[in-house]
Amino acid sequence: MKSPGEPKINVKNASKGELMRLPGIGNKLSNKIIAYRSIYGGFTTMDDLQSVKGIGV
Repeated sequence: MKSPGEPKINVKNASKGELMRLPGIGNKLSNKIIAYRSIYGGFTTMDDLQSVKGIGV
């Protein structure tokens, strides 16, 4: 969970380093998120984000 003073990170345009600061997102998952954004043009819904293998249930 984000601390009150921490800035929000927008997964639509966050850098690899910014993504890796999020809990549970390491090198591989950050690469998958960035690849998805490059291929599909970003995320418009939460379902889009959850379609990245390794995110969600």
